[in-house]
Amino acid sequence: MATQKITVNNLSQAVEALQGTKISYSNIPLTNPSLPPTTTSVSELTPSMMKSVELSLKEQASKKLQSKRIDQLLNSIPFSGSNSQEVSDWIEYFDDKCDQLQLEDVQRLSVAIDLLTGNAKLWYDTHKHTIDDWITLKNKLTTYFKLVTGSDQFQLEQKLYNRRRQPNELAIDYCHSILKLCSKVNKLMDEETRLKHLTKGLNPAAQLHMDLTKPGTTEEFFEALIKYDKWQEEEKSQQKIMTSSDQRRNISTRTMQHSVIQREKYSTNPRQQQHNYSSQQYQSHYPTPDPTQMQYNRDKNYSGCWSCGAMDHYQYNCSKNY
Repeated sequence: MATQKITVNNLSQAVEALQGTKISYSNIPLTNPSLPPTTTSVSELTPSMMKSVELSLKEQASKKLQSKRIDQLLNSIPFSGSNSQEVSDWIEYFDDKCDQLQLEDVQRLSVAIDLLTGNAKLWYDTHKHTIDDWITLKNKLTTYFKLVTGSDQFQLEQKLYNRRRQPNELAIDYCHSILKLCSKVNKLMDEETRLKHLTKGLNPAAQLHMDLTKPGTTEEFFEALIKYDKWQEEEKSQQKIMTSSDQRRNISTRTMQHSVIQREKYSTNPRQQQHNYSSQQYQSHYPTPDPTQMQYNRDKNYSGCWSCGAMDHYQYNCSKNY
């Protein structure tokens, strides 16, 4: 009803904006049907004519909205039958959209078939001779793919029992996932059981926090979990600041200790320091000869054995010495 009032108000404003203009109303019933359509101003319209204009504009807006929703439905997420999709979720979404559009059974069947892809399309091609309406397709599709996608009752209960909050998983995502599984397992599940499933999936520290907080509803649990996450983030930030400060302090301490050790070494043995400095100065002025050059110079001055005059050995290797 509120939507209808808003639509009527918008239509009235649109009509008022046309004041002073000339428009043709060929679709408005005239007092004399034999007269041809006339062009008249908005100010000259009778209440019945204004009502016809409003109804015409409302009908056009409704058809446009209907067409847009149908396009959205045709372009919505298809059902592939993969493990990442749950058939019950897809059928629920599809039925809701069709209800909004007030589609009949035949229309729903046609659109649903177009949205089947992958394994779901292969399955339909195999069983289409047994499917004549949307209800039959929905029931057969649900029965078969509940087993394939792991959404039958036993598998749903196992998922709920084994569900744990993942690292860095947002509180809203975790709570939504648990509550969704609870509804699938049992739509009439009481609040206390839902809270137990929500708490069971947390790490020990978060569970202790919830035991101390004692939320009475799922909404209170969600608020408490958000506060706990914020507290954890603040703790991590403080630890990072303290760690960074300790690292800078350790670096500064090691630098100072190294300087003190160097000064102590110099003060305990200044002569060794001076000797090292003199050696460095000498080596910089008188570099060490290359061994290859020394061998070359020695070979260049070689003149044989001084005792026997032979050129194949030195004097200290001469046989005359023995």
